Amino acid sequence: MHSINLKAVPEDYAYCPQEIVDGINVLPPGIVGIATAFLGRYREFDVCLDDAWFPPESEMLWCMGIDPCHHFNQMVEKMYSDNKFQWVWILGDDHTFPADLWWNLYQRNVDIVVPLCLKKDRPPRPLLEHGDYNLSYWDWIKGRSGLMPWDGTVGNAGMLIRRSVFDEMEAPWFRAGVHDPGHSSSDLNFCRCIQRLGFIVNVDLDNPIGHLQHYAVWPKRDEDGVWKTIWV
Repeated sequence: MHSINLKAVPEDYAYCPQEIVDGINVLPPGIVGIATAFLGRYREFDVCLDDAWFPPESEMLWCMGIDPCHHFNQMVEKMYSDNKFQWVWILGDDHTFPADLWWNLYQRNVDIVVPLCLKKDRPPRPLLEHGDYNLSYWDWIKGRSGLMPWDGTVGNAGMLIRRSVFDEMEAPWFRAGVHDPGHSSSDLNFCRCIQRLGFIVNVDLDNPIGHLQHYAVWPKRDEDGVWKTIWV
């Protein structure tokens, strides 16, 4: 676990409009938590993180290892180490996002908000789970925009959680194997726990987050001799 203190967005920061610089620099700090292995996976994530905007005195917490559920709890523990920290933003090292994603999510002014994210399955689909399997995953969000209150479960890629949510919970806040002893699913269990406490999980359809995938692009010739591209 490695913590880095973040400074204010500089006045001359080229990628951030002045009104946003002024707004971010007066917001309460929090914990930008990154769950990662000891070897990083994607440089695109590092670039996005380096460009992102956060309030001064926020801390970037790198949690390295193979137990994401433990990492998430470390992020909350770090938040509780100082009363000045008022939120936790959860990231993995396989995400890509614009510099203003945290700002846009915080501006929603809700207890829990998560950017729309796709699974790595093929074909990709929204990382949303619900009991109504008569609808396709895309039908759930068809024609919708803005914040979508969601009574199902979601992953926690880019999930921004205010301190007030954890104040109503008992530690450990994230728990593995609750629904299925063979799977962690700590993100899904977290959604159910906070919903039982009366909190709403909000999916931000206007502010998506990218989910990086590792694959190889191959040229392949079919039976007619036509060359095509395949992803493996």
